[in-house]
Amino acid sequence: MQYVLLLSSDQQLAEQLQPFCPEQWQLKSYTSVAAYLGQHESDAEEDLLIMDQAMLHDLTMSEIRNLTLLLPMAVRVMLVPDCQDEIVLQYLQQFHSFSSRQLSGTGFRALLQRVQALQWLTFDPALRRQLFSLQDLPLVPRIATEVKGMLDDPDADIEALARIIEQDTTLTSRLLQLANSPYMGFSKDTSSVSVAISRMGLNLLYGLVVALTLEPEATSRCSAERGQQILRDSLQHARLARKFCALAGGDHEQQEEVVICSMFIGFGHLVLECNGYPSRQWHETAPDEEPQARLVASFILTLWGFSNRFTDPLMATQLQDLPEQGSLVADSLLLAAWLPQTGANILGQRLWAQLQKSSYWSIWAQACTLVVSE
Repeated sequence: MQYVLLLSSDQQLAEQLQPFCPEQWQLKSYTSVAAYLGQHESDAEEDLLIMDQAMLHDLTMSEIRNLTLLLPMAVRVMLVPDCQDEIVLQYLQQFHSFSSRQLSGTGFRALLQRVQALQWLTFDPALRRQLFSLQDLPLVPRIATEVKGMLDDPDADIEALARIIEQDTTLTSRLLQLANSPYMGFSKDTSSVSVAISRMGLNLLYGLVVALTLEPEATSRCSAERGQQILRDSLQHARLARKFCALAGGDHEQQEEVVICSMFIGFGHLVLECNGYPSRQWHETAPDEEPQARLVASFILTLWGFSNRFTDPLMATQLQDLPEQGSLVADSLLLAAWLPQTGANILGQRLWAQLQKSSYWSIWAQACTLVVSE
């Protein structure tokens, strides 16, 4: 049995959501924090907390922190009147996600699906606890939310999407820069946002918008300058990964996925540094007590509702488990991190031996030759 904890003074909300609760879920509702604390059991294992912001008005930040500590492994969602940044920024360290106070049955089901998807990720218990303890998580940028809303419409219009994106001059500049760079591999110049969208495709647009707009908050431990450096590193990794994917016979869509997944690995590095973890090279394996950037990215993207189209390659990028014939996107990401480091001593004997036996050996040699010649 899985449990949803709803803290809201609106008694009708629980009645509205109950019919949308699957059989394996139980909804527990309280109209005050005091009522919940009075009945809280130390071994309770709620999977999802949904809490109305209005319930927090009489609590100090310390009390809010202590409340969320009672639910260390729950996805914590705050219901707010609207998702304006000034409202949610003060609660970023205690809540994973924010939703409209007018939570619909469909929105409720989507939250349950995200929780379920997180549980399907193959994290060991210690790593899962680390990931849930991350505090400085970025917000999904407002423009990305608008783009997602438009993409959910089966009749999404490219020109309308372009007008939304063009409202953000930084995003527009980055999108056109990316479209005209070697990372995407287009044969002609891309002169407008609508042309860029047409060439990149609607299926990848939301992921690309999120990846290009994520930046550290002003109050985080990672500076804006460092955030820009991580973006540049992400694009460099994307260039190498895309080259490997193309040499291995990947189609255009796979090559685009490699680019976006590379940028999301950079996002994982950004989140780790914002949470006080040390800066690490892309080919560097973090110690056991520290989460890997790609797993952080998988966790947060799943939390935000991204499909496994992006998270599976990130989860599959295991340095010690290069398959003889694995996921082309995942293996491209893995090997791109090691392309500049081609010696057997750097790769490690086990990976080097596996690489020689894999179907990628000849392609690896070609890619290394290209990198050295540049």
